[in-house]
Amino acid sequence: MHGSQQDISANLNPVITFLVECTKARKYIEPLPISELPWGPTQRFYDYKLKLVNQKGPTIVTWGGRRRLVLEANETMLLSYTLFDAESMEMDARSIISRDDVAFKTTLTINPPRVGTFKLLLFGMPKPKQKGKWRLPLLATFLIDCKLIKPPQHDEDMVMPIVQNAPSSDDGKSDKRKR
Repeated sequence: MHGSQQDISANLNPVITFLVECTKARKYIEPLPISELPWGPTQRFYDYKLKLVNQKGPTIVTWGGRRRLVLEANETMLLSYTLFDAESMEMDARSIISRDDVAFKTTLTINPPRVGTFKLLLFGMPKPKQKGKWRLPLLATFLIDCKLIKPPQHDEDMVMPIVQNAPSSDDGKSDKRKR
């Protein structure tokens, strides 16, 4: 760290040095999505008197299952969301996030498609009295950290269709040979 008590245009002298020592490296390092703004709620989130019911902090961690994000408001809200992967590519949120609105409570159920990190951008505003096209401001930026994916479970009651072999091209005759 460099600093000076004098003129800020002068060269800065070293003030303090920190030693950072890594004793163990992680095997698999997952990149974080790029975020231009700090993670978490923006000032608009608080201006609209929104509350996160079941989430503390900007990181939503899931260990192989669905995770719910519950928002409470004082009035009806117009909400929209966008999802990005770690490479900042936009993903189809319809297959990953489902939404349930009950009164002034909105529940977003997040089901990540794979292990990794994702960025969830939440946009919204109170429902306006006039109809029209509105540009929704950013309310919050969340980091979704999926640590594990549950494999699809095998259902013993499910009946698998029996696939029959198609007849061979030799006019339906058997392919058995005498030996």
